[in-house]
Amino acid sequence: MAALSRLNHFDCAREGANALRSDQRQGVLALAFAKRVAVFGFHRVAEDRLYQLIAPFADPSVMAVGGITVLAHDDLLSRTLALSWIFGLAEEREATAGERGIYANNTAVRTAFFRDNPFPDLRAFKKQCVFWLDHIGKAGHRYVRTADALTIHAPHPSYKFMLWRAWMTGLDRDFHGYHMKGFSRIGRLGYAVTIVVGKIARSWLRIIRKRKTVDLPLWQVPAAMLISLAFALVAFAAQLGSALFRSHGALPDGYGRAAAVRIQRA
Repeated sequence: MAALSRLNHFDCAREGANALRSDQRQGVLALAFAKRVAVFGFHRVAEDRLYQLIAPFADPSVMAVGGITVLAHDDLLSRTLALSWIFGLAEEREATAGERGIYANNTAVRTAFFRDNPFPDLRAFKKQCVFWLDHIGKAGHRYVRTADALTIHAPHPSYKFMLWRAWMTGLDRDFHGYHMKGFSRIGRLGYAVTIVVGKIARSWLRIIRKRKTVDLPLWQVPAAMLISLAFALVAFAAQLGSALFRSHGALPDGYGRAAAVRIQRA
């Protein structure tokens, strides 16, 4: 195990979450020292991250471990997204670890368990890991998070990429709202409005209150607020359009809100 501390950097192919269900050639690193744990990861990782990610498996009841991911930031765009995107800040990792969530780019799973419980094949961009976590939780399998396993996600390469990512985020939100919340089409429209208002308010408050944490100059705050607003509105447009015009098919057995209802009735 001590040797893991030297494995502080590796890169995997930049594939979607579905690729994580494949072998090493598709972006999965299976640690050969034991052949019992599969570690998924992209981007640059912090010192001793692999060791910290593996350590909770000393408890045989733990089937999966989630680390914390933060966004690298060195310019206006990346600093804005570090405050307003899906990841928290490195200084907030203890609080993030206390929340129920998963970052597929910083997760370890017992190999045998993952073979029996792979990520589902969904018609979504980045929600496979979220549905998977919900699924294994309902089945009673134990997942823990550790603030000590920190990985650093590369910043978005351009504003064009950011807008594309925002659009895909909106589509995924509608998919999630339909399958996990059980919303009707009207409910999905209301969900889109609720989400965009909350996201804008949260982003602007964080930009104002935490700008110094990411070295965002005061004079760039208005621009950062506009960038976060653009992301939120593009995501809202995609979610609204999806709620109005898209119909979602059924999920695999055991996934989504319908599965939760069946478990409660059993």
